[in-house]
Amino acid sequence: MGVGAPCRRVFFIRLLRWKWNCGKKLTEFVPDIVEILAKYDLLQVLITYILTNDFPIKTLWKKTVNKHVREQYDRVWREKISKNNQLYLYSKVHTKNEVSHWWIIARKNPSFMKEINNVIRLICGSYKVRGKRVDHPNTYIDYCDSCNRNYLNPVTHALLYCLGSQNERELLWDW
Repeated sequence: MGVGAPCRRVFFIRLLRWKWNCGKKLTEFVPDIVEILAKYDLLQVLITYILTNDFPIKTLWKKTVNKHVREQYDRVWREKISKNNQLYLYSKVHTKNEVSHWWIIARKNPSFMKEINNVIRLICGSYKVRGKRVDHPNTYIDYCDSCNRNYLNPVTHALLYCLGSQNERELLWDW
């Protein structure tokens, strides 16, 4: 878009009106643009455009926006995972912010929804084992009556080590 293009001039006029009228409520699209760019850490692109009249080509702009949006959602996801103790175990199993494999399986096989829900609750630590929920798996100590052993985490113990649940583990492999 050329320096003297009418649409560019209108955009700059609206941008300046927004800048100097920050205290007043504007209903134009510029506040929305600035808010979205700020949310995804893209204000530098607007500043560069204003100062140099350079704007990335469509494909580069699309890649930049997608990258910044993904980074923003990854930050939010990591923050939520780190603050919620119940999601501690889930964060160890599902380390990336992407569609869960369990969700894909559930979408393809709705008849297994209850079993998949139980597995996810086990992974997240929200499934009660012997009436106890695992909120802090590193400080949780208990005794297993089935195999007569102590354990730190009832979920990992039941899924991996307990001799009392060995038959159920074998059935999981056949599922």
